[in-house]
Amino acid sequence: MTPALYSRYSRSYSMPDYHGLSIFDDRQQAYERLSDLTGSDFVVNFVSYFFENLWVYSALGRSSAAYGVFFANSIPVAREFRNLRKWEVLKDMVSMRSTTLLLKRAYMRIPFRFLGIRPVSFIFAGGSECMQYHYPVSKETEVLWIHALDYDIYLEEKNRQCPERDIAVFIDEFLPLHHEYDMFNLDPPIEAERYFTILDRFFESVEKRTGYEVVIAECPEANYEGAPDYFRGRKRFKGQTAALVHESKLVLGHYSTALNFANLFRKPVIFMSCSDFRKKAVEYHIQEMARWFGKSPIFIDETQNIDWGSELKVSDKHYDDYRNSYIKTEHSQDLPFWQIVANRLKKGF
Repeated sequence: MTPALYSRYSRSYSMPDYHGLSIFDDRQQAYERLSDLTGSDFVVNFVSYFFENLWVYSALGRSSAAYGVFFANSIPVAREFRNLRKWEVLKDMVSMRSTTLLLKRAYMRIPFRFLGIRPVSFIFAGGSECMQYHYPVSKETEVLWIHALDYDIYLEEKNRQCPERDIAVFIDEFLPLHHEYDMFNLDPPIEAERYFTILDRFFESVEKRTGYEVVIAECPEANYEGAPDYFRGRKRFKGQTAALVHESKLVLGHYSTALNFANLFRKPVIFMSCSDFRKKAVEYHIQEMARWFGKSPIFIDETQNIDWGSELKVSDKHYDDYRNSYIKTEHSQDLPFWQIVANRLKKGF
């Protein structure tokens, strides 16, 4: 759906080549295909319920297909971030775009049934605190408690016999270079050269203090081909994050959902922030994630005395609370995500 939803961005984006993948180049093509779905079809809808995306929900409303929405990969959202978003919306409303924004917000308050939109049949949920966004739901909407998608990988990895190695794994987020900044017309929170310079200095400090080798678990969206050697020769691995965390003695990160692996394998985490992030969304995300793990962020560009003994400990209570809230509830099944979905759909929908 990328070309139909984000035409400007998709011009510079290489489409994945999955078996059976259909790519919709424009909205009309996608609308017609979705509208023609029958009662024997089922849709798993990852498209957010925003004004700009209402045409997707309208098309599903014209079809006979039931559909579910995905609520299983949430991360904690800080109160400060919510306040920041409210302030940004307010600033937009008093700008030249205020009339358009007000009309969009007013339109979204119309009951969804009046817009020809059918309610969600299923919510595919993860932890108990995962439902953070707005979808067209009704009393008939069924919540199917499953888990975060990372838990599928954990189920495959957890029984692999492997000794811990003297490594510290950095969970890369492709932070200053991620395509979402261009996709949503946002400014990165820090310039790339500065970001990787202070990362390198901090990694050297970690290696000196702990004796662990810092290795990089690349973000799945990262593309460092043709880029400078930002990680200064450190080993980089893509698609091996769970295995690396499983084998590690320490995890370094910001606020990636991949920190689920640190939680599930009970690894200590150092949460990294810096002065460039202050009063920005990224700072609030890091602070809130760290709080859930029983930690406070380390400002890696500032001189400070780090209590390495404390940083290398795990708070079982915090980890249990985070797992139940954002990864998996206690009563959900230990089966692959899509197997649980398939088992439910076989009973009818």
